[in-house]
Amino acid sequence: MRRLASRVLSAIVDLAGDALAPGRCAACDEPIDRAAFCAPCAATVERVRATPPATGSAPTLAAFEYGGAMSRALMRAKYKDRPELLRVLARCALEPLELPLQELARGALLVPVPLHTTRLAERGYNQSARIAATLARSVGARHAPRALERRLDTRSQAQLPRRERLRNVAGAFVARVPLRGARVVLVDDVMTTGATLRACAEAVSDAGAVLTGCVVVAFAERGGL
Repeated sequence: MRRLASRVLSAIVDLAGDALAPGRCAACDEPIDRAAFCAPCAATVERVRATPPATGSAPTLAAFEYGGAMSRALMRAKYKDRPELLRVLARCALEPLELPLQELARGALLVPVPLHTTRLAERGYNQSARIAATLARSVGARHAPRALERRLDTRSQAQLPRRERLRNVAGAFVARVPLRGARVVLVDDVMTTGATLRACAEAVSDAGAVLTGCVVVAFAERGGL
C-alpha cells in the first residue's frame, strides 16, 4: 500500500491545522496541535493511485484514495454535522491538485454537485459547495454554488449497487441560471462510478456550457463507497 509522501503529509499538517478548532483530528477527533490528522490517522491517508475516469471528454482530478482516515473524515463532515472539516479537507486536496486545478479553472466557473432541497434542509449545508468555495478562493476562480439544481430527490448513491447508480441520477440535474457559453468545472467530495458527475455534465451540456473538468477530494477506486 502506497502511503502519503512525506512532503504531502507535511503540507497537510501545515496547511490545515489553523482551521481545526480546538485542534482535533479530522478523522478520530483526537486532540492534536496544528494538524488535520493525528499521526496514526495520517499514516492511513493515501494519494490517489489511478487516474479517475474522465467525465465525457473532460478530465477528473482527485487528490486521495477514499479509505482510511480520509473516508472517516469525509463521513464525519457530511453526516456528523462537522462542516468545518470540509474546508480542511479541501485545503489538503489543494497540495497535489492546485496547479492542474488552476489550469482547468482558468476562465471557468467552479460548480458544486447540488443536493436536493429536502436533503439540504436536513443537513443544513452542501458538502460539495463548501469544498468548491475553498478551492475557488485558493486558485482565484469564480464559484457558482447555485448554477445547478437537483430537481429529483433520488436515493442516496451510497446505498445502491454500482450498476444502478447511473440510472438513479439520470435526468436528476438541471441548470438554474444561464450558462450558455460558460466554461464549467464540477466539484464533488467523492467519485465512485462517476454516475453523479456524468449526470451533472449532461445538465451542463444541455445548458449550452462546456465542461472543462471535474475535481473531487477522494476517489473510491475499488468501489469502497
